Amino acid sequence: MDRSALTAQVRTVIDGWLAAWSPGAEPWNGEAFRALFKPGAGAIEVVDDMGGTTLTLDSVEAYIETWAPFMSQFSYWTIAPVAPVTLRVADDFAVASFSFVAEGRDSEGQPISPAPGQHASLILEQQDGRWMIVREHLTTYTPTDD
Repeated sequence: MDRSALTAQVRTVIDGWLAAWSPGAEPWNGEAFRALFKPGAGAIEVVDDMGGTTLTLDSVEAYIETWAPFMSQFSYWTIAPVAPVTLRVADDFAVASFSFVAEGRDSEGQPISPAPGQHASLILEQQDGRWMIVREHLTTYTPTDD
């Protein structure tokens, strides 16, 4: 398969991840991540500093169980990259890196301020023709209006 087709397949997974983290006014649906992450215990590695506390997860089940209660406090949530996503794609391995900013509102509809941001790296593997996220690394930062 040519590199542009592989890149398009990887981009579809990245776009799915961004969409799953952007439910808007709908409830956050952790089940959307099952199609994006490699299944099984120990199949993935997630590291997220959660604004100062390092969180590590090793399965999509743990991912959903961790984020569902956290996301329930928001009446609105979306994320958007602040610059183009950088993709590096090989035959069966890919890395995506980007920074994003969230727009959120609490349960009363009040905006979350300052808007939270994170630097993201997603590593994907291709197995049996399917691209799956196997590593997610997020580091929190506070966006500025520079």
